[in-house]
Amino acid sequence: MRAALVACSLLLSALPARATDQQLFEWMALLYVSNEECIGQSYDADRVTFTAQAAAIRLGWSDDKAADAWASAYQTNHARFVEDKELFCAMGPTYLAAIGPAAVKDLGILGK
Repeated sequence: MRAALVACSLLLSALPARATDQQLFEWMALLYVSNEECIGQSYDADRVTFTAQAAAIRLGWSDDKAADAWASAYQTNHARFVEDKELFCAMGPTYLAAIGPAAVKDLGILGK
């Protein structure tokens, strides 16, 4: 557990104060997998995918590119989960902290 916290704090220190649309897209893919796999984490899957789609639109991606990027990000995150469940499940709350509580609330991605 300590290694997971150290790794997540290092990730957080490297993140910008405001997430870019690319980062937001990638983080939503991570939260989507976290919602499926991590006990105790509950995210609104529809809002998570909507947020990712909105980020893809702001990035100027075509529907095909966005779908391919989502599938790739999903596969990458699922592989991360399989490799180290504890570290992966600690990443979701870390990314939420980086996004910020107000933005998370505005996005409506937390499960009820």
